[in-house]
Amino acid sequence: MGNHRALTTLLFAGIFICGLSVCAQEKVVWSHQEKPIVEQIRGLRKLDDSVRARTTKDLALQIRQLPVVPNKLRLAGALANLSTEGDFGRDTLQEVTTTLAQALHEQPPAGKPGEPDEQYVELASLVRYEHMSAESDNPSSRRQGLGWRPMMPSARRLTSRSRISKESPGICEA
Repeated sequence: MGNHRALTTLLFAGIFICGLSVCAQEKVVWSHQEKPIVEQIRGLRKLDDSVRARTTKDLALQIRQLPVVPNKLRLAGALANLSTEGDFGRDTLQEVTTTLAQALHEQPPAGKPGEPDEQYVELASLVRYEHMSAESDNPSSRRQGLGWRPMMPSARRLTSRSRISKESPGICEA
């Protein structure tokens, strides 16, 4: 009986450790183009406000130049999240908003059924609460639960009733 209990405990411990190693393997792999951007995003909070504004704007433009890959949306979302931690100027925030809108257009996330994806909510929050401009012709944005109001016949502006602020995993960690 004692051996059975010890064996069961050892088996569960082994399963737990294997589970941890599988989770560790899901770490984000950054390309050589993305790594410098990730490092700069990680260091944004350490910068003086005037330098941070310029760096944030430059990062938004660099992210826009990346090829269409999942990490592009991850980077745009992380930058958008950090860009509202202070007042870095309307032009800077608009560049960040445009970058996030472009990344969402290029590769719309699936999200959880019945819930808006956090990146769409972040974009809607920038539009509604920060008074930024973002156009979208993506019908999946409507399915994500975001409200719309007409802007032009060929484009629509995002609005939202709620704000969710989550940092993208793997980017803003120390």
